[in-house]
Amino acid sequence: MQLQLGSSELDVIADVLLERESTYATLASHVPDADSGANLKMCEELLDKILVRNTELDSDEMQQLADILTDYERMLKQALARELEPEMRGLLQAKLDRLEPVVERVEEVCVMI
Repeated sequence: MQLQLGSSELDVIADVLLERESTYATLASHVPDADSGANLKMCEELLDKILVRNTELDSDEMQQLADILTDYERMLKQALARELEPEMRGLLQAKLDRLEPVVERVEEVCVMI
């Protein structure tokens, strides 16, 4: 299934995947287990496709992307709820505002699969 996303939306996905990749790499180096290694590999593969603007993803890849984006969205909402500093709240809200429409689009595609 091919995602029909604009350049700015793909950039949002790439940013999230880069951050998740970094997190998974850190986890894999501290706690080397099958899950962290598999998560890192999956994230790297998705990121490679998104960076070259290849949006042809199979159903498993689409679901993995949806899971990553949804988890990241939840994490941002939790961070926003805890944050007290107005400047940081603004940055978190801006990230969330860019992410939410992308999550909706990816979830719509997953429903169609």
